[in-house]
Amino acid sequence: MSNAAPAKQRDRGNRALHTFYVECQVRPDVQPNVRNLIQVAGTALTSQPVLHKDRVYNQPEELAHPLVDQLTRVRVWCPTLGNAPSWPTQFAQLDFVIYHPHTTEAAAELDEEGTTTLFHTTTLPHARFDGLWSSLAFEESVPDRVLRFMTTVWQFAHNDVDSDVVTNNRFVLLHGPPGTGKTTLCRALAQRWAVGLQPSHRLAAGKESGNNQGPAGVVSALPVYLCEINSHALFSKWFSESGKLVAQAFSKLQELAEAGPVLVLIDEVESLATSRAQSAARGNEPSDAVRVVNSVLTELDKLKYLPNVMVLATSNLTRCIDEALLDRADLSLYIGLPSPRAIRRILESCIVELGRQGLLCSLGPPFSPGSDPAVAGDHPTPELVAAVNLCQGLSGRAIRKLPIRAFARLSRPTPITVTEFLITLTSEAEEMSRARRPAETFPDVGLTPE
Repeated sequence: MSNAAPAKQRDRGNRALHTFYVECQVRPDVQPNVRNLIQVAGTALTSQPVLHKDRVYNQPEELAHPLVDQLTRVRVWCPTLGNAPSWPTQFAQLDFVIYHPHTTEAAAELDEEGTTTLFHTTTLPHARFDGLWSSLAFEESVPDRVLRFMTTVWQFAHNDVDSDVVTNNRFVLLHGPPGTGKTTLCRALAQRWAVGLQPSHRLAAGKESGNNQGPAGVVSALPVYLCEINSHALFSKWFSESGKLVAQAFSKLQELAEAGPVLVLIDEVESLATSRAQSAARGNEPSDAVRVVNSVLTELDKLKYLPNVMVLATSNLTRCIDEALLDRADLSLYIGLPSPRAIRRILESCIVELGRQGLLCSLGPPFSPGSDPAVAGDHPTPELVAAVNLCQGLSGRAIRKLPIRAFARLSRPTPITVTEFLITLTSEAEEMSRARRPAETFPDVGLTPE
């Protein structure tokens, strides 16, 4: 994530030298010496024969040094390994990011009259989004692809690439059926992107070097702002006022961008950018909604020239979005219903959480403490296979509702065995599938599902 050097080089006998990013989240009550912490964590990591492509230490004491107790989470990952699950440590270099998560609640930004909430601002990285990335249950390439794209367009913008020559609107659109995790993915991407923008410190040949270390090597931070626009609130009952509210919202976003990087999230963007062509085809007269679309397009064009701003948008109904907005998206990605692999990950994460809280018992691999589902779960139980099969066709949101329904049906004192839980959950999934209305289609205008 750092721009200090290429992530992949050739070294030591033409063997690929990969950069592993080590993201260390510091406890809120601790202000560690960065240099000491990097040396200790670096020694612990380089003593291992291999580094895994993506591993989270939720119990940093696994790194076996008292100083690491100052951390609440350590994530080690490499974006350039491809299909390789791990890499020899001797052919790796470590880039450290040491950060404190913010804890302040999101702040509401009001209009000039003080009566309408234009958007909510959260300073990132934020404790509320801890673990959000790890909880994602998509095909592996989807979150990584969007994150790589965000990193690339950010680099283009800050390398002064002329956006009139190489188009770079820094605008990503995620679209698909409701309940598939588009908004959650956006928030997880915002957190990951914010962590990647923090000052980095490279550990090479046992020596630490870095930028913006701060006095005496203490933790320094770059605030990143996530602004979630309240799309529905921007419509006023007063004629012509909606366009003015949109202009006010984007004006305040531009002001905020002077303080640090801004990531704008527009959820259900079709609320703000309804197709003008469809309105004309229905014979509707020009309305306030059309003025809102014009205002949104104008303001997005202004953001194009602000390198500190990036926009993420979601939509359940892209067929309703104005063509001009669709054309401005640099990346349009379809987020469909979860695949069998993703369903299994959702169910496994639910079982692990329920076991952690003592509501389930008889947890064996891959659900027992310390088990890695990606490794231990190669041979799922028949009950898990049956549950996955019955959940196909359900959204991720619907699947995550099933555990409560299963417990309510059992109506017994906890803890309950995993086998009983999965059998009951399968019955609930079958009932939910039968109760679903006929599957809706979500046609996309000029877009190809990925």
